[in-house]
Amino acid sequence: MLSGGLPEAGLGVAAVCPVQPIEISVDDEGTPCWDKRRYPKQYLHPWVAAIKHITQRQVHADISCGGRRAAHAFLAHGEHHMQILLEWIQALDRN
Repeated sequence: MLSGGLPEAGLGVAAVCPVQPIEISVDDEGTPCWDKRRYPKQYLHPWVAAIKHITQRQVHADISCGGRRAAHAFLAHGEHHMQILLEWIQALDRN
């Protein structure tokens, strides 16, 4: 089971809900068989609970403030994060 959306986009502040990933089989050569993909049942309870939780006025305010603080902290280390990203991209070019 995976988490829905991009957990890293929430910077540790936003709710993370479980999702069942799309199932994509591959042929003998490892090529995805897109026409045979399956969409497993999704469990809605965690999503409904998260939405009910974050729509409470004080919870929403707390998450909003926490998100702002997390974004500012992320940006304060922006150059470091950019360097990590650039090194990762350069490593892809070498492979």
